[in-house]
Amino acid sequence: MNVPGIGFQLYSARAVRDDDAILSTLAAIGYRQIETYGPWHDDPSHTRRLADRHGLAIHSAHIPLSLIRDEPRHVTDIARVLGVSFVVAPYLDENERPRSTAAWRGLARELQIYSKQLEGEGLQLGWHNHDFEFSLTEDGDLPMDLLLDTAPDLRWEMDIGWTARSGQDVLAWIARHGHRIAAVHVKDIANSDSDQAGDGWCSVGTGTIDWTPILAAARKLGVHSFIAEHDNPPDAAGFAATSFAHLKPLLEAA
Repeated sequence: MNVPGIGFQLYSARAVRDDDAILSTLAAIGYRQIETYGPWHDDPSHTRRLADRHGLAIHSAHIPLSLIRDEPRHVTDIARVLGVSFVVAPYLDENERPRSTAAWRGLARELQIYSKQLEGEGLQLGWHNHDFEFSLTEDGDLPMDLLLDTAPDLRWEMDIGWTARSGQDVLAWIARHGHRIAAVHVKDIANSDSDQAGDGWCSVGTGTIDWTPILAAARKLGVHSFIAEHDNPPDAAGFAATSFAHLKPLLEAA
């Protein structure tokens, strides 16, 4: 039985040059959802045809903040063609990151405006975290708190791996802001015995994170999208297969 809600972030397979082949592989493993990024948006109609061919839904897409800011119509066009309901701002380069509390609040107010704009198009806007959102500002505040507190309509795509890697208590953050979490990135931190270890990450279920309480807490709060991701897997298909095999029973039991 396939478990609805287990997705795959296609960034994890960026080294695979054959788009049709990777989607075929994901479908054969049991995935029914994918999350797109960058090059998959160059021809969204082609991406949608490939996804449909393999029975893969596209519920969310990583779209750079610069595009959300400067080309909002293009963003909504991409989302409509793909069938996406959740647009996620995925990352800020180091030179783009605010430093002060005031600057982070300014970014959050900007995101609130975009959230309302996209809401008018039937879309949600989310923020995908890394570790820098958990580094204190010059004024001693946490950017992740500032974003969520200042932009009330912004949703959160919580990256469990980066949250844990930054030294945060994942369960405490879920308890604190769980009603804002629209999707979870299921990313595991590697140890010496991890499968697919690379850049400190590994296949889900083979690393250091205790997934049972985390998945249970997220499910209890109504999170329905769990997206496997690895920033640099040695073998994307192997990572996808191992992660799905671990996630499926965990989510069934959650």
